[in-house]
Amino acid sequence: MLLVSVCSYITKLIPLWLLLLAPPLLFPNPIRSIALFGLPSIMLLQKWQNGYFMRRTRLDWAIFFMLVMTLVSMYATFSIEFSLAKLCGLLFHIVVFYAVVETVQTKQGFMHSLVLYFMLGIAVAGLGLISTKWLFKIPFINDITQQLPLVIQGIPGAETGISPNQLAGTLIWFFPLQLSLLLCKQTTEVWNDNTYCVMERQQWFCHTVFKKFCRLTKPFLIIAFSLTIFTFILTQSRGGWVGGLVAMAFLGAITNKYIRGFVVVCIVAFIVGSSIIGWTTVGNLLVSDSTEAVVGNFNSLGFRMEVWRVALQGIADFPFTGMGLGTFREVARVLYPLNVQPDYDIAHAHNHFLQTALDLGIVGLIAYTAMWIYSGYMLFHTLRHGQDPFLQAIARGTASGLVGYFVYGLTDTIALGAKPSLFLWWLFAFSVGLYSINRIEETKL
Repeated sequence: MLLVSVCSYITKLIPLWLLLLAPPLLFPNPIRSIALFGLPSIMLLQKWQNGYFMRRTRLDWAIFFMLVMTLVSMYATFSIEFSLAKLCGLLFHIVVFYAVVETVQTKQGFMHSLVLYFMLGIAVAGLGLISTKWLFKIPFINDITQQLPLVIQGIPGAETGISPNQLAGTLIWFFPLQLSLLLCKQTTEVWNDNTYCVMERQQWFCHTVFKKFCRLTKPFLIIAFSLTIFTFILTQSRGGWVGGLVAMAFLGAITNKYIRGFVVVCIVAFIVGSSIIGWTTVGNLLVSDSTEAVVGNFNSLGFRMEVWRVALQGIADFPFTGMGLGTFREVARVLYPLNVQPDYDIAHAHNHFLQTALDLGIVGLIAYTAMWIYSGYMLFHTLRHGQDPFLQAIARGTASGLVGYFVYGLTDTIALGAKPSLFLWWLFAFSVGLYSINRIEETKL
């Protein structure tokens, strides 16, 4: 009986165990391989407490095939040690996905996860201000970024500073959801609703924190959104800006019918204008990177087209196994002629679908695509049939963040297993939770 009580208590602290596992799994560490065993241990605790290793979702088969191809990619990689960082990151993110899914099965659990997500978003935006290697393009923005100190350097994978393009892509996962909740009239009221705020007695410490927080909901969201959008603008990443603009336009279109009409007019005007000016010129204006100085005669779009060409060759040569997690940046230089300076790190394929195929093969790409399709379906179902205004606002923000990143990911990417991709998995988990709660409420009607 005592053992059951202890295991039950330990299981309730799974978020804490994940937090403790994050540093050794996401950063170079001598105990990284040992820390990997902590992930199945969390699954065993879940099995002991709830009778299942993980809650079933519509994304299970896609994740299963992705895991299978991850093992295959370990066979294909030229160095397991080189791919270990991405492997640990991907496995950690999948376990976090299922932990969030387990939490967001109830409205109060959803609230806890949402607040933690926003707090991490504030941390990312704040960290970005003092650890990003800023681009210098727009004069009045340059005047601001030059005043910001580069305090934090030497982050593994970003030793000279965080890439502003990567930072922009990461922030797209946050500010549409923040804005969606700001625009929701019920945002403050739900914190005093027992449906959302009832907690178990063992969680009295969380109860105190959340009760105090509910009085500051709107100010918290205003601060979070302002900081996030400010940092996002400072990145000067035109690819990121395009993704962010699409996310905001999508949010407006699904929130208000008048904005929807305006968005349609803007899209038509953009297509007509682009046809007149020329799509290549528009592409060069919209897509940006910190690569102009090192790609010779190539402009930004030309650089990407060169990388895409090599990426497609790599997929053709490694269709089933992929090259191995995170190895494209090295293998491409060895196997293919690449018209980019030898000392420049191309980092990735600059397209999330191409990068996934390079990492996990065609089967992994199909699984990744299936995750997007199923998540889109679940969010569409929630938006179409949901009755709770607050959950509807979360669904709109989640969908907008995913749409914005999808567009951003056509010309850039945050690879699977990279540290920031944790938040993509978190939004996928939100889509599962929203769908589950909505289905339960439908059965009660």
